[in-house]
Amino acid sequence: MIKLKPRCKEKYVTPSDEGGEWRQGVFYTGTGHLLPCCWCISHNKWFKAKGFYDDKLKVENVQSIEDIFYSPPWIQFHKRMEGDNPAPICRAKCGTKNT
Repeated sequence: MIKLKPRCKEKYVTPSDEGGEWRQGVFYTGTGHLLPCCWCISHNKWFKAKGFYDDKLKVENVQSIEDIFYSPPWIQFHKRMEGDNPAPICRAKCGTKNT
């Protein structure tokens, strides 16, 4: 079984100056959208299918960044991270074997 330690969520990361892991920051794409981290760009089809690339979610089309972070695609993404069906890239990059 694979357990996730998402690097995009602070509660799972220890500060790097304490020998911990880097925290992955939000990634700003060339199309003006935000993705949870830079690794997500390698799975564009998955994120497009989930609505991350909707025009209404472009940074230039929102009043504040929170409008993007609290949009349905982002809320669903975080629910998936806590459940059994995370994005494939999240499973590959942030998964740990649960022993």
